[in-house]
Amino acid sequence: CTEAALLAQPGRSKRSAALARLAIAERLSRQVGSPQLEGYVALGNGLVQLQMGDLDDAQCHLDRAEATFERCPGAYWEIGFARDFALWTLAYRGCLPELTLRLTTAVALCTARGDRLGAFKLLAGPSRVVQLARDEPHQLLAACEMEPLGLAPDEYSFLALCAMFGRVNAFLYLGRAADALAALDAARPAIRAAHVLYSQFHRGELAYLRGRIALARASECTPAEHKPLIAMVRTSVRALRSERVAWADAFAAHLDASLALLTTS
Repeated sequence: CTEAALLAQPGRSKRSAALARLAIAERLSRQVGSPQLEGYVALGNGLVQLQMGDLDDAQCHLDRAEATFERCPGAYWEIGFARDFALWTLAYRGCLPELTLRLTTAVALCTARGDRLGAFKLLAGPSRVVQLARDEPHQLLAACEMEPLGLAPDEYSFLALCAMFGRVNAFLYLGRAADALAALDAARPAIRAAHVLYSQFHRGELAYLRGRIALARASECTPAEHKPLIAMVRTSVRALRSERVAWADAFAAHLDASLALLTTS
């Protein structure tokens, strides 16, 4: 299951290979009849579908994984892992009421057992939109701090990536586009070192984020300063179009439309 999830990182081009690995895992799981193995198969399916952009299917698998691991003594990490990514699917689809309810419950569970890392992962990930919808950007910035947890960003690259996304989105919400751009640029060496760009899912997210930042920065500048920022948006659009998947095309169309509105005005 882990191999399938890792294999799926480049995106649609690896879909068949990833699903083939999952089919083998599912066959072995049925032979053994272990709830824990069933949970791992469901978790693997959820992660593969998430990386393919099939968010409805991903949530179904991830919810099933969480429910299955609930029957397995001591599977706290697995339960939290499945729950985290199920919330990602809600965030990306804009299911804010359900996301708010489930996130509040999940954070309360982490708080009750003193799991600060679990709360960090929930709040710094895509579920961050709940805090912005509540008009709580400063709370989001505080939630994305890794130092209070004793975590070094260079040792926990994925958590650092989530924290960077959280900070940048908070800066954009606050109208601090220059700070957002500086934070993203500062993270670029670490992003390259961690091979994050190997993942189509994260590659597309980063291209869209950079385009959004450039548009926000351009709205703060004089027209004489627009040229490099417009070029940045167009580069992001080309990068997204090159992925050749529907969700990246949607991101590109949004940037294109916003850029047309900016240049027309």
